[in-house]
Amino acid sequence: MGTAARGATSPPRARWNWLIDAAGSPGSCQMERARPLQPQAASRESSGGAGAYLPFLVTYVVVWLLFLLLKYLLGFAWPRAVSGIDLLLLCLATFRLTALVTEEKVTRALRAPFCERRTITRPDGTVIEEEVPMGGGMRRTIGELILCPWCAGVWIATLLTFFWILLPGLARAVLIAFGVAAGGLLFEILAKWMDRARASLPD
Repeated sequence: MGTAARGATSPPRARWNWLIDAAGSPGSCQMERARPLQPQAASRESSGGAGAYLPFLVTYVVVWLLFLLLKYLLGFAWPRAVSGIDLLLLCLATFRLTALVTEEKVTRALRAPFCERRTITRPDGTVIEEEVPMGGGMRRTIGELILCPWCAGVWIATLLTFFWILLPGLARAVLIAFGVAAGGLLFEILAKWMDRARASLPD
């Protein structure tokens, strides 16, 4: 992927697309780093400190308690073991769903109440669009958690695990669908790496 012309506008890129870019052409691996905020901007856009995240930690614990209560009332037994294929499907589905929720355009409507798109000009004049948390307080905190693949991934992995324990048959169908989608993405990345390696070989 070549460098955009000065003053051109580049579309938003998924945070993991740098790996695909790296496979596409030598020297194109570029990790996007947000520019440091000025002190006034940082204070204005603060989510409210560590205390703003406490309700989400409490909610996560409550979700676990509700799951355990539901499991007890319905009499579901703990699985004796997790097969290798189920664990692989859980991992792949979590990876794909996390990218879908935090980055993909198709779920932008779900992120819209808490996130906004901003136009940022790089030092070389290239204009890019990035999705960032919106507003302040709880609203901004939710935006941060939605855009953070590590944070959202924990929630998605937890909910998929609950789904797999309570309804294993239906859960496997969902896991296979998203697992195949994740596998297709990984094969695409592998193919681009192979093309890059082939192109670098001497004639």
